[in-house]
Amino acid sequence: MMVTAKDAYGNTVSGYTGTIHFSSTDHGAVLPTDYPFVPGDNGTHTFDGGVTLNTGGVQTVTATDTGTPGITGIIVNVLPITDFANTAKTSSTATFSWTAASGATGIIIQQSLDGGTTWTTATTTSVIAESDTTATVTGLSPATSYKFRLVVTGGANVGNSNEVTVTTDAIYIQVKAKLG
Repeated sequence: MMVTAKDAYGNTVSGYTGTIHFSSTDHGAVLPTDYPFVPGDNGTHTFDGGVTLNTGGVQTVTATDTGTPGITGIIVNVLPITDFANTAKTSSTATFSWTAASGATGIIIQQSLDGGTTWTTATTTSVIAESDTTATVTGLSPATSYKFRLVVTGGANVGNSNEVTVTTDAIYIQVKAKLG
C-alpha cells in the first residue's frame, strides 16, 4: 500500500514530514502503525505489509495527519475479489477460478463446514501464487456441503471474496451379486 501526501490541487507535497495514523471502516482490520514521514520519502511512502481487512465488502482505509487531524491525505477504496466461482467438483475435490488479484502478497482459500461461522485454510494441490487465477482444493469428504472463500492479503483486492457453496459428489458403490 502506498500513501502520498497531496496538496489541495492534487500535487505531491515532496517536503511533507508529518506523522500519519491509519483508520478503517473495517473495525477488525490490521493496519500499519503510525508513521512519521522523513525528507527522504519525498511525500510518498510504501507500506510493504499493506493492510489486512477482515470484513468482506467494500471497505475504506484512511490516512490522517496526527498533528493536524483535519488533513486526511489518502482514502484507499479496497475492492475484494467478487467473481470467485466453482468450476468443477468431484467427491473429494473442488476447483475454483477468479480474476487476478492486483498487487497481492498472498492468496489462500478457506473452507467452512458450518455455514461460514468457522473458517479453516483449505488444502490445495499447490501453493497459490499471487498471480494465479485458479486452484483445486483437495481432501474433501463425499456428499458434503462446504462454503469456500478466497482470502487476499496485500494489494488492491485485499480481503475476503464472495462465498461459494459446493456440495461434493457422492460415491456410489456398485455391488454385483451372483445368484444361484
